[in-house]
Amino acid sequence: MKSSLKKENTMMHQKQYDWLNGNWILITVLMCALFVGGSLSAHSQWPHGRRFARYSLDPTYGLPLPKVPVHAFGNPPAWIWASTVGNHQSVYLYKTLMLQSLPDHPMVYVTADNYFTLYINGKKVTAHLSNVLGWSHARRINISRFLRIGPNEFAIKATNDGGPAGVILWLISAGKTLLKTDRSWQVCQQPGNNWPGHPTGKQWHPATVEAVYGTGPWADAVHPWPTHASFLVHLYFQPERVTVIHDRRAFSGLHTLARVLTAKNAAALRPEYRGCSKLAPACRVRLLIHPGRHAPQFVHTKNVINQPILVLTSADKAPELLLSFGQEVAGRIQVRGTGGTVIIGTGESRGEALHCPWGGVHPLPLKSGRTESTPYSAFRYATVQFQGHGPIHLNGLRLDFKYYPVKYRGAFACSDPLLTKIWYTGAYTAHLCMQEQIWDGPKRDRALWMGDLQISGQTINNVFLDHFLMKLSMTQVRLQAQGGRPADALPISYVNNLPGYSNAWICGLADFYRHTGDLKYIQSQHQLLLSMLRYMKLGFNNKNLFVNKLKAGWNFVDWAPQLIAAPDTPQANIATDLYTCWGVRRAVFLLKVMGDSVHAAKYVAWERQLIAAARQYLANPQTHTFTNIRQVNAMAIDSHVADARQKRAIYARILGPQDPSWKQVATPYYNNFVIFALSHLGHYRQALNFIRYYWGGMIHEGATTFWEKYDPSWPRIHFHRYLDNNGTPESNPGWNYLISLCHGWSSGVTNWLTDYTLGVQPLSGGFSRVSIAPHLCGLHWVMGRVPTPHGLIVLKVNKISGHEKLAVTLPESVHATIVLPGSSVTVNGKAVKADRRPGNRCGLDLHKAGHYVIISSGG
Repeated sequence: MKSSLKKENTMMHQKQYDWLNGNWILITVLMCALFVGGSLSAHSQWPHGRRFARYSLDPTYGLPLPKVPVHAFGNPPAWIWASTVGNHQSVYLYKTLMLQSLPDHPMVYVTADNYFTLYINGKKVTAHLSNVLGWSHARRINISRFLRIGPNEFAIKATNDGGPAGVILWLISAGKTLLKTDRSWQVCQQPGNNWPGHPTGKQWHPATVEAVYGTGPWADAVHPWPTHASFLVHLYFQPERVTVIHDRRAFSGLHTLARVLTAKNAAALRPEYRGCSKLAPACRVRLLIHPGRHAPQFVHTKNVINQPILVLTSADKAPELLLSFGQEVAGRIQVRGTGGTVIIGTGESRGEALHCPWGGVHPLPLKSGRTESTPYSAFRYATVQFQGHGPIHLNGLRLDFKYYPVKYRGAFACSDPLLTKIWYTGAYTAHLCMQEQIWDGPKRDRALWMGDLQISGQTINNVFLDHFLMKLSMTQVRLQAQGGRPADALPISYVNNLPGYSNAWICGLADFYRHTGDLKYIQSQHQLLLSMLRYMKLGFNNKNLFVNKLKAGWNFVDWAPQLIAAPDTPQANIATDLYTCWGVRRAVFLLKVMGDSVHAAKYVAWERQLIAAARQYLANPQTHTFTNIRQVNAMAIDSHVADARQKRAIYARILGPQDPSWKQVATPYYNNFVIFALSHLGHYRQALNFIRYYWGGMIHEGATTFWEKYDPSWPRIHFHRYLDNNGTPESNPGWNYLISLCHGWSSGVTNWLTDYTLGVQPLSGGFSRVSIAPHLCGLHWVMGRVPTPHGLIVLKVNKISGHEKLAVTLPESVHATIVLPGSSVTVNGKAVKADRRPGNRCGLDLHKAGHYVIISSGG
């Protein structure tokens, strides 16, 4: 990490950022913290744990899981509205709460996009009549004086300015939910004369759920809001570096420390500290700020996703710091002190933090003894400004790091340090996305997107083998599509209302079962699987071609020209058609596992019809490729649709190393499918070289998590601004840093390195059968661990004098097929008969647990 910071600083000077042209004074310090920080342990209980610990980027490495991961207050409330949404629209909502006794300290949290007034038992409780603070600032009120024993009438009038609309309310007492917004609320647009009393008339209808809290356009950006996920853990850290941006004379009390902390001086600063955290502990210091005479002014505006922000403007700029945490983190900044206001903005890049803080800047008043916090987000940098007319005493500043505590059961290392770093960067990327649910990214959208979850879920399976959050997320995203209907009824939409993402859900289920063997969970999804297959079939015409007959609002495939137009493009429809072949094949696998032979046979027949139609109608008869787009042809390979002739044509015209398709725009999401397609064609070395170039390119540019979008050929000046959403950075460089620098769909490279370089792939549920077929591709050695329900598979492969040596430890109940280059093998020093395999490789089966040393020769 230290070396990556050095590269970043070198890049900054090369790029000549305009905001570096001043006389900055760089102070290498570890920032103040009168708060007690978290103590970390980097050891692991697994074999060879210490050997791999030094590679991890994650400061939470090795911390244990809670014993009972549960929601503290039950499932969260939902954003609700009328069945239609309009600009300048007002709606009225009503719900009765029956109380047998008066609750202790009942706290209501309520907000709306954009305005609301809350009444309880006919009395006005609170209102949010100005859009200055926006929906992200909830009202938090003790409503004891408004409640009574018996029925209590809750009424809300809400108004939408424009764009998304919703109201959300949560009433909590003694750690339990008393009331929350959901479908049971009544809503209308003309309430009648009895308002805000009990509704009368036929104009009242059940509310429409716009999104569960934590999803949708609002994500989890509401503040303050009760933390409902008790399975998340909070650790507290200090910045790795502090830079004085403006007015160094305004600061006193900064103490310079050695930037690289050894175990000795780390222990001196905090005796209870153990381990090798990259977010190092800080010396206890005090920061005194003397603000200028002119207080900054705030102007309200909105950013590109309709999120209210506050922009700081001042002729006489306030003293300002830039904090760097050295790597991407998920959480919030907390401060404590007296004498004025601290104004904080955060960003995943320096440019974002300085020029366009995500969600705007957050003024935090300093009051004696009180801790103030920014909203939760993901960031790497934070700006700190100070507003007041006298000295400000900043007694505490810390990062509240919010994370899901899982053990890094999987591990990877090889003779190429870049590939090792890529594996752990992908693992850390997926880990930061594990929050209340498994989100696409911890900054934006902070939502459940199943396409992202298919990729990050595979990473989670290979690295953590987590059950709880995987099942929670896959269940929630599927039930959203069901829309409250019974499991055996048709859903109301595709998963995420994107046709391809229904296939991602099926493939995610199959991959989860292959890794965990959790048949009980798969069986719980049986009817939901069948109902989704029936719904998906309605999108095809009588030639078994996908034509988006259900008129999905957007047939998203990838952020690339010809694949992103709404509602669809011919190329996007072809990609979705091919993806459906893959999804149906995985569905057949699951139906067979569940013993449903009748439906398995039915969908085997449909899969064959789909493949035949795709080969006949979707492949170009002259070129034998599926369009000229890299993503679409990769899907033709991954879905097993392309026949032998089409595979040869795809590699010759599309995926070969010199083909022009490599200049096309593609995200890390679909480049994941591309490297797997190259492997299915046998081109492992080319895939590995592309990984070094593409994911390694992000590493070389300073990434500590993998980005939502990346193209090594794009301009480097203000790089974050150029990671735009439409594949044409020259035409639209100012997307206000919309693109996430930590995105779960970009972590798939970790899976490829496990599946092909390490070579471990489950063949049946819970690794009861596994293939171990490493591909060194010029590497001198590779080693790692792969978690299974029965224990760890631990292996190391060396290239020695033309031989390949595999040392592998198998747990109980795991039957392994070993495939190595060569024509003969010895096992633990004894020659054994091996089966000849294509590509001058040989294989043998191991049926017992234990440690084996296998040497192949004749390659």
